[in-house]
Amino acid sequence: QTTMRTIQTTTLATALLAFACLAGPLATDAQAKTTKADKAPKTEQADKSNPLDLIPAKGMIDAEGKEVTKDSLKGKIVGFYFSAHWCGPCRAFTPKLVEFRDANTKDFEVVFVSADQGKDKMLEYMKEAKMKWGGIPPDNEANAKLSQRFGVRGIPMLVIVGTDGKVISENGRGDVTGNAKNAIKEWQKKKK
Repeated sequence: QTTMRTIQTTTLATALLAFACLAGPLATDAQAKTTKADKAPKTEQADKSNPLDLIPAKGMIDAEGKEVTKDSLKGKIVGFYFSAHWCGPCRAFTPKLVEFRDANTKDFEVVFVSADQGKDKMLEYMKEAKMKWGGIPPDNEANAKLSQRFGVRGIPMLVIVGTDGKVISENGRGDVTGNAKNAIKEWQKKKK
C-alpha cells in the first residue's frame, strides 16, 4: 500500500510539473536573473525539514546507473535541480548548470531531482546533458518529498542550500545565469 501511494504521489507530482512547464509562466534566462526579492529565501515554508536529510542513503545514481553516496555532498553548497528531459526550458538551462558545476566542484554539487517518465528517461537525459552528479529517480520516495519540501510548481528550478541544509537561494537558476562568476561567493556569504 505504501508503494502504491508513493507511485500515485510521484505520478501526480510529475503531472503537475508537466503542466507547469507547458502552461507557464516560464521565465527566460533573462527573466530568471535575480532580483532583491528573489535573493531572500522564503520564510513561509510549511516544511522546515533539512532537505539534505531527505536525500536517500541509497538510491541516488549517476548517469551510468551506479550508486552515488551522500558523502559526495559533504562540506559543499548543494543545488537541488528539479528538471526533466521533456521540458524545453530545462534542456536550455542544463548545459549552463553543467558548465557552472564543473567549474566549481570544490565548493558546489548538484542533486538532480528528476521529473522524467521513469529511471530510463532520467539516465538518458543525464548522459545526453553530461551531468556528472547524482540524481534521484522519479519513482524514489525522496523525489516527491523534496518537491513538496521546496513547493516546486514549475521546472527548471534550482534551490541552493548550505552545508547545514538551510536555503540560501530559491532562484539558483537566476544566480547561475545572471552572475555565474560570483554566485559561489554570494552563496558562501549568505550561509554564514
